[in-house]
Amino acid sequence: MATDIYAQSSIQISAGPFFHAEPPVFSMRAVHFDLKGLPPYPERLLEWLHIAAAARYNVVVVEWEDTFPWEFDKRVRGELCYTHETIREFHRTAGELGIEVIPLVQSLGHLEMILRHPGYEHLREVPSRGDAINPLAPGGRELIQSMIDEVLELTPNLHHFHLGGDEAWCFGSHPETKAFIEKHSKAELFLNYYRPLLDHLINRSIRPILWHDMMHQWDTDALRNIGGKADLMAWGYQGHPDTTDTHFATRYLERFMEAGVSVWGSTAFRGGDGFDLDVPDPTARRENAEGWVTVGSRLGFKGLIATGWSRYGSDGVQCYPFEAALDMLAMQGVLFHDGRAPADCLTVLSNTGGVIYFEQMQPILKKFQYHRGVAWNLIRQIRTYRATPEVDPRRDTHWLGTHLLANMDTQLKLLIPIAVEVVKALETSTTAHFAQQYVRERMAPLEQERACLQDGE
Repeated sequence: MATDIYAQSSIQISAGPFFHAEPPVFSMRAVHFDLKGLPPYPERLLEWLHIAAAARYNVVVVEWEDTFPWEFDKRVRGELCYTHETIREFHRTAGELGIEVIPLVQSLGHLEMILRHPGYEHLREVPSRGDAINPLAPGGRELIQSMIDEVLELTPNLHHFHLGGDEAWCFGSHPETKAFIEKHSKAELFLNYYRPLLDHLINRSIRPILWHDMMHQWDTDALRNIGGKADLMAWGYQGHPDTTDTHFATRYLERFMEAGVSVWGSTAFRGGDGFDLDVPDPTARRENAEGWVTVGSRLGFKGLIATGWSRYGSDGVQCYPFEAALDMLAMQGVLFHDGRAPADCLTVLSNTGGVIYFEQMQPILKKFQYHRGVAWNLIRQIRTYRATPEVDPRRDTHWLGTHLLANMDTQLKLLIPIAVEVVKALETSTTAHFAQQYVRERMAPLEQERACLQDGE
Protein backbone atom coordinates (compact mmCIF):
# COMPACT_ATOMS: atom_id res chain seq x y z
CA MET A 1 0.00 0.00 0.00
CA ALA A 2 1.20 3.49 -0.74
CA THR A 3 2.87 5.14 2.23
CA ASP A 4 5.20 8.01 2.99
CA ILE A 5 8.36 6.08 3.82
CA TYR A 6 10.99 8.42 2.46
CA ALA A 7 12.90 8.48 5.73
CA GLN A 8 13.24 4.68 5.56
CA SER A 9 13.91 4.56 1.81
CA SER A 10 17.32 3.46 0.61
CA ILE A 11 17.12 6.36 -1.86
CA GLN A 12 17.14 9.65 -0.02
CA ILE A 13 15.01 12.51 -1.32
CA SER A 14 15.45 16.05 -0.11
CA ALA A 15 12.30 17.91 0.92
CA GLY A 16 13.71 21.26 -0.16
CA PRO A 17 11.49 24.28 0.52
CA PHE A 18 8.31 22.24 -0.06
CA PHE A 19 6.25 19.50 1.53
CA HIS A 20 5.42 21.20 4.81
CA ALA A 21 2.01 19.61 5.31
CA GLU A 22 2.20 16.80 7.83
CA PRO A 23 0.28 14.67 7.28
CA PRO A 24 -0.05 15.41 3.56
CA VAL A 25 -3.35 16.84 2.35
CA PHE A 26 -3.96 13.61 0.37
CA SER A 27 -2.52 10.31 1.55
CA MET A 28 -2.74 8.78 -1.96
CA ARG A 29 -0.98 10.99 -4.51
CA ALA A 30 -0.73 9.34 -7.91
CA VAL A 31 0.93 10.18 -11.20
CA HIS A 32 0.13 8.48 -14.49
CA PHE A 33 2.75 7.07 -16.86
CA ASP A 34 1.05 6.55 -20.24
CA LEU A 35 3.70 4.77 -22.30
CA LYS A 36 2.12 4.56 -25.74
CA GLY A 37 3.51 6.74 -28.48
CA LEU A 38 6.70 8.14 -26.95
CA PRO A 39 7.95 5.36 -24.65
CA PRO A 40 11.21 6.22 -22.87
CA TYR A 41 14.33 4.12 -22.98
CA PRO A 42 14.32 1.59 -20.10
CA GLU A 43 16.90 3.61 -18.18
CA ARG A 44 14.86 6.78 -18.53
CA LEU A 45 11.69 4.95 -17.46
CA LEU A 46 13.35 4.12 -14.15
CA GLU A 47 14.46 7.74 -13.79
CA TRP A 48 10.82 8.78 -14.14
CA LEU A 49 10.16 6.95 -10.87
CA HIS A 50 12.80 9.05 -9.12
CA ILE A 51 11.19 12.19 -10.52
CA ALA A 52 7.79 11.05 -9.23
CA ALA A 53 9.23 10.36 -5.79
CA ALA A 54 10.97 13.74 -5.66
CA ALA A 55 7.60 15.40 -6.30
CA ARG A 56 6.19 13.29 -3.44
CA TYR A 57 3.92 11.06 -5.48
CA ASN A 58 3.53 7.76 -3.71
CA VAL A 59 1.48 6.00 -6.40
CA VAL A 60 2.29 5.46 -10.08
CA VAL A 61 -0.49 4.32 -12.41
CA VAL A 62 1.36 2.73 -15.31
CA GLU A 63 -0.40 2.20 -18.64
CA TRP A 64 1.99 -0.17 -20.43
CA GLU A 65 -0.13 -0.41 -23.60
CA ASP A 66 2.04 -1.81 -26.43
CA THR A 67 5.30 -1.57 -24.44
CA PHE A 68 4.28 -4.64 -22.43
CA PRO A 69 5.70 -8.00 -23.64
CA TRP A 70 2.27 -9.48 -24.39
CA GLU A 71 2.10 -13.21 -25.07
CA PHE A 72 -1.60 -13.59 -25.94
CA ASP A 73 -0.93 -12.00 -29.35
CA LYS A 74 2.52 -10.69 -30.16
CA ARG A 75 1.09 -8.46 -32.89
CA VAL A 76 0.06 -5.97 -30.21
CA ARG A 77 3.65 -5.41 -29.09
CA GLY A 78 5.03 -2.05 -30.16
CA GLU A 79 8.37 -1.01 -31.64
CA LEU A 80 9.77 -0.48 -28.15
CA CYS A 81 8.64 -3.41 -26.04
CA TYR A 82 10.16 -3.71 -22.56
CA THR A 83 11.65 -6.97 -21.37
CA HIS A 84 10.39 -8.89 -18.36
CA GLU A 85 13.53 -7.84 -16.51
CA THR A 86 12.89 -4.12 -17.19
CA ILE A 87 9.37 -4.44 -15.81
CA ARG A 88 10.64 -6.28 -12.73
CA GLU A 89 13.29 -3.60 -12.21
CA PHE A 90 10.57 -0.95 -12.54
CA HIS A 91 8.71 -2.57 -9.65
CA ARG A 92 11.87 -3.05 -7.56
CA THR A 93 12.78 0.63 -7.95
CA ALA A 94 9.24 1.73 -7.13
CA GLY A 95 9.33 -0.39 -3.97
CA GLU A 96 12.62 1.16 -2.86
CA LEU A 97 11.08 4.61 -3.33
CA GLY A 98 7.92 3.82 -1.38
CA ILE A 99 5.77 4.01 -4.51
CA GLU A 100 2.75 1.78 -5.05
CA VAL A 101 2.37 0.67 -8.66
CA ILE A 102 -1.11 0.38 -10.15
CA PRO A 103 -1.24 -1.17 -13.64
CA LEU A 104 -3.86 0.16 -16.06
CA VAL A 105 -5.24 -2.21 -18.71
CA GLN A 106 -7.97 -0.89 -20.98
CA SER A 107 -11.00 -3.17 -20.96
CA LEU A 108 -13.94 -1.46 -22.74
CA GLY A 109 -13.02 1.58 -24.83
CA HIS A 110 -9.58 2.58 -26.15
CA LEU A 111 -8.90 -0.96 -27.34
CA GLU A 112 -7.54 -0.05 -30.77
CA MET A 113 -4.24 -1.72 -29.85
CA ILE A 114 -6.03 -5.09 -30.09
CA LEU A 115 -9.20 -4.64 -32.13
CA ARG A 116 -7.41 -3.10 -35.12
CA HIS A 117 -5.87 -6.50 -35.92
CA PRO A 118 -7.51 -9.08 -38.18
CA GLY A 119 -9.25 -11.80 -36.23
CA TYR A 120 -10.83 -9.52 -33.63
CA GLU A 121 -13.61 -8.06 -35.77
CA HIS A 122 -16.21 -10.22 -34.01
CA LEU A 123 -15.40 -8.53 -30.70
CA ARG A 124 -16.07 -4.99 -31.89
CA GLU A 125 -19.12 -3.07 -30.72
CA VAL A 126 -19.30 -1.55 -34.20
CA PRO A 127 -17.74 -3.72 -36.95
CA SER A 128 -16.14 -0.76 -38.75
CA ARG A 129 -14.56 0.64 -35.59
CA GLY A 130 -11.75 -0.79 -33.51
CA ASP A 131 -12.09 1.39 -30.43
CA ALA A 132 -14.61 -0.45 -28.22
CA ILE A 133 -15.36 -4.05 -27.36
CA ASN A 134 -18.85 -5.53 -27.48
CA PRO A 135 -19.53 -6.40 -23.82
CA LEU A 136 -21.73 -9.32 -24.87
CA ALA A 137 -19.42 -10.80 -27.51
CA PRO A 138 -18.38 -14.38 -26.68
CA GLY A 139 -14.71 -14.44 -25.75
CA GLY A 140 -14.38 -10.71 -25.22
CA ARG A 141 -14.28 -10.66 -21.46
CA GLU A 142 -12.05 -13.75 -21.46
CA LEU A 143 -9.56 -11.90 -23.67
CA ILE A 144 -9.42 -8.99 -21.22
CA GLN A 145 -9.01 -11.37 -18.30
CA SER A 146 -6.07 -13.05 -20.01
CA MET A 147 -4.42 -9.64 -20.37
CA ILE A 148 -5.02 -8.90 -16.70
CA ASP A 149 -3.44 -12.21 -15.77
CA GLU A 150 -0.35 -11.52 -17.89
CA VAL A 151 0.17 -8.23 -16.07
CA LEU A 152 -0.45 -9.85 -12.69
CA GLU A 153 2.33 -12.35 -13.36
CA LEU A 154 4.88 -9.53 -13.63
CA THR A 155 3.43 -7.23 -10.97
CA PRO A 156 4.18 -8.18 -7.34
CA ASN A 157 2.37 -7.00 -4.22
CA LEU A 158 -0.56 -5.37 -5.97
CA HIS A 159 -3.22 -3.53 -3.96
CA HIS A 160 -5.07 -1.84 -6.83
CA PHE A 161 -5.62 -2.55 -10.53
CA HIS A 162 -7.06 0.00 -12.98
CA LEU A 163 -9.37 -1.38 -15.68
CA GLY A 164 -9.99 1.85 -17.59
CA GLY A 165 -13.64 1.64 -18.66
CA ASP A 166 -13.93 5.19 -20.03
CA GLU A 167 -15.02 6.78 -23.28
CA ALA A 168 -16.70 3.77 -24.88
CA TRP A 169 -18.39 6.13 -27.32
CA CYS A 170 -20.37 3.46 -29.16
CA PHE A 171 -21.43 1.53 -26.03
CA GLY A 172 -24.81 -0.06 -26.71
CA SER A 173 -24.68 0.37 -30.49
CA HIS A 174 -24.52 -3.29 -31.47
CA PRO A 175 -27.96 -4.87 -32.06
CA GLU A 176 -27.39 -7.33 -29.20
CA THR A 177 -26.24 -4.72 -26.71
CA LYS A 178 -29.01 -2.35 -27.81
CA ALA A 179 -31.59 -5.05 -27.14
CA PHE A 180 -30.03 -5.77 -23.72
CA ILE A 181 -30.24 -2.08 -22.76
CA GLU A 182 -33.89 -1.87 -23.84
CA LYS A 183 -34.71 -4.84 -21.62
CA HIS A 184 -32.52 -3.81 -18.67
CA SER A 185 -30.41 -0.61 -18.74
CA LYS A 186 -27.04 0.78 -19.76
CA ALA A 187 -25.85 0.45 -16.19
CA GLU A 188 -26.80 -3.22 -16.08
CA LEU A 189 -25.00 -3.90 -19.37
CA PHE A 190 -21.88 -2.30 -17.90
CA LEU A 191 -22.20 -4.22 -14.63
CA ASN A 192 -22.97 -7.49 -16.39
CA TYR A 193 -19.72 -7.18 -18.31
CA TYR A 194 -17.54 -5.99 -15.45
CA ARG A 195 -18.71 -8.05 -12.45
CA PRO A 196 -16.63 -11.15 -13.31
CA LEU A 197 -13.54 -9.03 -14.07
CA LEU A 198 -13.90 -7.12 -10.80
CA ASP A 199 -14.45 -10.33 -8.83
CA HIS A 200 -11.40 -11.85 -10.52
CA LEU A 201 -9.29 -9.11 -8.90
CA ILE A 202 -11.19 -8.92 -5.61
CA ASN A 203 -10.65 -12.65 -5.09
CA ARG A 204 -6.91 -11.88 -5.17
CA SER A 205 -7.34 -9.10 -2.58
CA ILE A 206 -6.80 -6.44 -5.28
CA ARG A 207 -9.10 -3.42 -5.34
CA PRO A 208 -10.27 -2.58 -8.90
CA ILE A 209 -10.45 1.00 -10.17
CA LEU A 210 -12.53 2.39 -13.07
CA TRP A 211 -12.86 5.81 -14.68
CA HIS A 212 -16.17 7.45 -13.80
CA ASP A 213 -17.50 9.00 -17.00
CA MET A 214 -19.64 6.06 -18.13
CA MET A 215 -21.47 6.14 -14.78
CA HIS A 216 -22.10 9.77 -13.91
CA GLN A 217 -25.79 9.54 -14.84
CA TRP A 218 -26.49 6.18 -13.20
CA ASP A 219 -29.16 5.86 -10.53
CA THR A 220 -28.20 5.41 -6.90
CA ASP A 221 -28.74 1.62 -6.81
CA ALA A 222 -26.40 1.09 -9.76
CA LEU A 223 -23.79 3.33 -8.15
CA ARG A 224 -24.03 1.32 -4.94
CA ASN A 225 -23.46 -1.85 -6.95
CA ILE A 226 -20.32 -0.60 -8.62
CA GLY A 227 -19.08 1.09 -5.44
CA GLY A 228 -19.14 -2.23 -3.64
CA LYS A 229 -16.65 -3.64 -6.11
CA ALA A 230 -14.45 -0.79 -7.36
CA ASP A 231 -13.07 2.68 -6.72
CA LEU A 232 -13.96 5.33 -9.27
CA MET A 233 -11.48 7.87 -10.65
CA ALA A 234 -13.43 10.98 -11.59
CA TRP A 235 -11.62 12.96 -14.26
CA GLY A 236 -11.92 16.33 -15.95
CA TYR A 237 -9.10 18.47 -17.25
CA GLN A 238 -10.57 21.88 -18.04
CA GLY A 239 -12.10 24.08 -15.37
CA HIS A 240 -13.26 23.51 -11.79
CA PRO A 241 -15.68 20.78 -10.64
CA ASP A 242 -17.70 23.43 -8.78
CA THR A 243 -18.29 25.53 -11.90
CA THR A 244 -18.33 23.07 -14.79
CA ASP A 245 -21.54 21.59 -16.17
CA THR A 246 -19.84 18.56 -17.67
CA HIS A 247 -19.38 14.97 -16.52
CA PHE A 248 -17.14 15.93 -13.57
CA ALA A 249 -19.42 18.54 -12.04
CA THR A 250 -19.42 18.47 -8.25
CA ARG A 251 -23.05 17.35 -8.12
CA TYR A 252 -22.08 14.06 -9.78
CA LEU A 253 -19.13 13.60 -7.43
CA GLU A 254 -21.39 14.17 -4.43
CA ARG A 255 -23.82 11.52 -5.69
CA PHE A 256 -20.97 9.02 -5.93
CA MET A 257 -19.93 9.76 -2.35
CA GLU A 258 -23.51 9.54 -1.09
CA ALA A 259 -23.81 6.11 -2.71
CA GLY A 260 -20.76 4.89 -0.79
CA VAL A 261 -18.32 4.97 -3.70
CA SER A 262 -14.61 5.50 -2.97
CA VAL A 263 -13.63 8.37 -5.28
CA TRP A 264 -10.31 9.63 -6.60
CA GLY A 265 -10.02 12.94 -8.43
CA SER A 266 -8.08 13.24 -11.68
CA THR A 267 -6.38 16.32 -13.06
CA ALA A 268 -3.72 16.24 -15.80
CA PHE A 269 -0.10 17.34 -15.93
CA ARG A 270 0.14 16.24 -19.56
CA GLY A 271 -2.34 16.00 -22.42
CA GLY A 272 -5.11 18.04 -20.86
CA ASP A 273 -4.74 21.09 -23.11
CA GLY A 274 -5.37 19.73 -26.59
CA PHE A 275 -4.54 16.64 -28.60
CA ASP A 276 -1.68 18.08 -30.69
CA LEU A 277 -0.03 20.82 -28.64
CA ASP A 278 3.70 20.69 -27.91
CA VAL A 279 3.75 22.22 -24.42
CA PRO A 280 1.20 22.46 -21.59
CA ASP A 281 -0.82 25.52 -20.66
CA PRO A 282 0.49 26.29 -17.13
CA THR A 283 -2.49 28.44 -16.12
CA ALA A 284 -5.07 25.85 -17.16
CA ARG A 285 -3.09 23.02 -15.54
CA ARG A 286 -2.79 24.84 -12.24
CA GLU A 287 -6.39 26.07 -12.08
CA ASN A 288 -7.79 22.64 -12.85
CA ALA A 289 -5.52 20.92 -10.32
CA GLU A 290 -6.37 23.46 -7.61
CA GLY A 291 -10.05 22.84 -8.30
CA TRP A 292 -9.62 19.12 -7.73
CA VAL A 293 -7.64 19.73 -4.53
CA THR A 294 -10.39 22.00 -3.20
CA VAL A 295 -13.25 19.63 -4.01
CA GLY A 296 -11.31 16.50 -3.07
CA SER A 297 -10.47 17.95 0.34
CA ARG A 298 -14.06 19.01 0.93
CA LEU A 299 -15.64 15.71 -0.09
CA GLY A 300 -13.00 13.40 1.35
CA PHE A 301 -11.57 11.74 -1.76
CA LYS A 302 -9.43 8.64 -1.37
CA GLY A 303 -6.70 10.30 -3.42
CA LEU A 304 -5.78 12.42 -6.43
CA ILE A 305 -4.02 11.52 -9.66
CA ALA A 306 -2.12 13.68 -12.14
CA THR A 307 -2.76 11.97 -15.45
CA GLY A 308 -0.15 12.12 -18.21
CA TRP A 309 -1.89 11.23 -21.45
CA SER A 310 0.34 10.31 -24.35
CA ARG A 311 -2.52 10.10 -26.85
CA TYR A 312 -6.27 10.57 -26.59
CA GLY A 313 -6.60 7.10 -28.10
CA SER A 314 -4.17 4.43 -29.28
CA ASP A 315 -4.59 5.56 -32.89
CA GLY A 316 -4.58 9.28 -32.08
CA VAL A 317 -1.99 12.00 -32.50
CA GLN A 318 0.82 12.20 -29.96
CA CYS A 319 0.30 14.69 -27.13
CA TYR A 320 3.24 16.77 -25.93
CA PRO A 321 6.14 14.80 -24.42
CA PHE A 322 6.41 13.77 -20.78
CA GLU A 323 9.70 15.65 -20.47
CA ALA A 324 8.10 18.90 -21.65
CA ALA A 325 5.55 18.73 -18.81
CA LEU A 326 7.88 18.03 -15.88
CA ASP A 327 7.17 21.46 -14.40
CA MET A 328 3.45 20.62 -14.30
CA LEU A 329 4.17 17.19 -12.82
CA ALA A 330 6.19 18.79 -10.03
CA MET A 331 3.64 21.54 -9.42
CA GLN A 332 0.79 19.08 -9.00
CA GLY A 333 2.83 16.80 -6.74
CA VAL A 334 3.47 19.67 -4.32
CA LEU A 335 -0.16 20.76 -4.60
CA PHE A 336 -1.44 17.29 -3.68
CA HIS A 337 0.93 17.15 -0.72
CA ASP A 338 0.79 20.67 0.68
CA GLY A 339 -2.51 21.96 -0.69
CA ARG A 340 -0.81 24.88 -2.42
CA ALA A 341 1.34 25.12 -5.52
CA PRO A 342 5.05 26.11 -5.37
CA ALA A 343 6.37 29.33 -6.83
CA ASP A 344 9.20 27.49 -8.61
CA CYS A 345 8.08 24.07 -9.81
CA LEU A 346 11.41 22.85 -11.11
CA THR A 347 13.26 23.27 -7.82
CA VAL A 348 11.42 20.15 -6.67
CA LEU A 349 13.26 18.15 -9.34
CA SER A 350 16.70 19.70 -8.91
CA ASN A 351 18.27 16.49 -7.56
CA THR A 352 16.75 14.15 -10.14
CA GLY A 353 18.19 15.23 -13.48
CA GLY A 354 14.69 16.09 -14.61
CA VAL A 355 15.52 19.77 -14.95
CA ILE A 356 18.14 19.06 -17.61
CA TYR A 357 15.66 17.16 -19.79
CA PHE A 358 13.03 19.83 -19.32
CA GLU A 359 15.32 22.75 -20.11
CA GLN A 360 16.68 21.18 -23.29
CA MET A 361 13.24 20.18 -24.55
CA GLN A 362 10.57 22.73 -23.64
CA PRO A 363 12.13 25.84 -25.28
CA ILE A 364 12.41 24.19 -28.70
CA LEU A 365 8.92 22.72 -28.37
CA LYS A 366 7.53 26.17 -27.55
CA LYS A 367 9.12 27.50 -30.72
CA PHE A 368 7.74 24.54 -32.69
CA GLN A 369 4.23 25.11 -31.35
CA TYR A 370 4.36 28.85 -32.03
CA HIS A 371 5.37 28.52 -35.69
CA ARG A 372 2.91 25.68 -36.29
CA GLY A 373 0.21 27.91 -34.84
CA VAL A 374 1.18 30.75 -37.17
CA ALA A 375 1.05 28.38 -40.14
CA TRP A 376 -2.40 27.06 -39.21
CA ASN A 377 -3.67 30.61 -38.74
CA LEU A 378 -2.42 31.51 -42.22
CA ILE A 379 -4.27 28.50 -43.63
CA ARG A 380 -7.47 29.70 -42.00
CA GLN A 381 -6.97 33.20 -43.38
CA ILE A 382 -6.21 31.97 -46.90
CA ARG A 383 -9.29 29.78 -47.02
CA THR A 384 -11.42 32.60 -45.63
CA TYR A 385 -10.22 35.13 -48.20
CA ARG A 386 -10.58 32.66 -51.05
CA ALA A 387 -14.20 32.08 -50.07
CA THR A 388 -15.03 35.78 -49.78
CA PRO A 389 -15.82 36.33 -53.50
CA GLU A 390 -18.38 33.52 -53.29
CA VAL A 391 -20.24 35.64 -50.72
CA ASP A 392 -19.77 38.93 -52.59
CA PRO A 393 -18.34 38.72 -56.14
CA ARG A 394 -17.40 42.42 -56.02
CA ARG A 395 -14.75 41.71 -53.40
CA ASP A 396 -11.72 40.21 -55.12
CA THR A 397 -9.31 39.02 -52.45
CA HIS A 398 -7.29 36.68 -54.66
CA TRP A 399 -4.20 38.89 -54.38
CA LEU A 400 -4.37 38.75 -50.59
CA GLY A 401 -4.63 34.96 -50.63
CA THR A 402 -1.52 34.83 -52.81
CA HIS A 403 0.34 37.11 -50.40
CA LEU A 404 -0.65 34.94 -47.43
CA LEU A 405 0.39 31.80 -49.29
CA ALA A 406 3.89 33.26 -49.63
CA ASN A 407 3.89 33.83 -45.86
CA MET A 408 2.82 30.22 -45.42
CA ASP A 409 5.83 29.07 -47.43
CA THR A 410 8.07 31.18 -45.17
CA GLN A 411 6.65 29.52 -42.06
CA LEU A 412 7.17 26.03 -43.47
CA LYS A 413 10.80 26.89 -44.26
CA LEU A 414 11.24 28.16 -40.69
CA LEU A 415 9.70 24.97 -39.30
CA ILE A 416 12.09 22.57 -41.04
CA PRO A 417 15.21 23.30 -38.92
CA ILE A 418 13.06 23.59 -35.80
CA ALA A 419 11.62 20.14 -36.50
CA VAL A 420 15.16 18.77 -36.75
CA GLU A 421 15.95 20.26 -33.32
CA VAL A 422 12.78 18.71 -31.88
CA VAL A 423 13.83 15.28 -33.12
CA LYS A 424 17.28 15.67 -31.54
CA ALA A 425 15.76 16.75 -28.23
CA LEU A 426 13.30 13.85 -28.17
CA GLU A 427 16.04 11.34 -28.98
CA THR A 428 17.59 11.97 -25.57
CA SER A 429 14.75 9.97 -23.99
CA THR A 430 13.17 7.87 -26.76
CA THR A 431 14.14 6.21 -30.02
CA ALA A 432 14.63 7.95 -33.37
CA HIS A 433 11.56 6.12 -34.69
CA PHE A 434 9.23 7.72 -32.14
CA ALA A 435 10.95 11.11 -32.27
CA GLN A 436 10.55 11.30 -36.04
CA GLN A 437 6.98 10.04 -35.86
CA TYR A 438 6.11 12.82 -33.41
CA VAL A 439 7.38 15.48 -35.81
CA ARG A 440 5.82 13.93 -38.92
CA GLU A 441 2.38 13.84 -37.27
CA ARG A 442 2.64 17.60 -36.89
CA MET A 443 4.34 18.54 -40.15
CA ALA A 444 2.43 16.29 -42.56
CA PRO A 445 -0.97 18.03 -42.12
CA LEU A 446 0.62 21.42 -42.84
CA GLU A 447 2.34 20.09 -45.93
CA GLN A 448 -0.91 18.53 -47.14
CA GLU A 449 -2.76 21.82 -46.66
CA ARG A 450 -0.02 23.68 -48.52
CA ALA A 451 -0.32 21.30 -51.45
CA CYS A 452 -4.11 21.69 -51.52
CA LEU A 453 -3.85 25.47 -51.44
CA GLN A 454 -1.33 25.43 -54.28
CA ASP A 455 -3.73 23.31 -56.33
CA GLY A 456 -6.53 25.76 -55.62
CA GLU A 457 -8.63 23.36 -53.52
